[in-house]
Amino acid sequence: MAVAQTYHCLCTTFILATNHDLASLPTRAEPALDKAKILPVSTEHTIFQNIIEEEPQMVIRRGDGFEKRTLLRCNRCDLVVGYKLDQAHFAEGDIKAEEVVFILPGALTSTEDMKTGKTPAAPAWAL
Repeated sequence: MAVAQTYHCLCTTFILATNHDLASLPTRAEPALDKAKILPVSTEHTIFQNIIEEEPQMVIRRGDGFEKRTLLRCNRCDLVVGYKLDQAHFAEGDIKAEEVVFILPGALTSTEDMKTGKTPAAPAWAL
């Protein structure tokens, strides 16, 4: 079993514990432009805390159509750290919507980086 990685919002609130290193995860391919990391989730290997799932879902216009997202926000500072997609966006036989979460680039910082005093700059999309 891999060592758990822990991540925090830019405001230092604990958000995620997972066996996956976010830096090594695949990135959404075009036509998605946000370069979000694709995080496989399961109840045993990924734990989210201090997250609010925003309702109603947000509809994003893309070059190839529309995408329905449930935004995931830090419950302390309200920063959007990621999102889930509606099942309609996955091909039949593909993964299930509840099996992945998309983490926005620059939204989370690792506990290790926090320990060393690295202070991440807010990503341009968050300003």
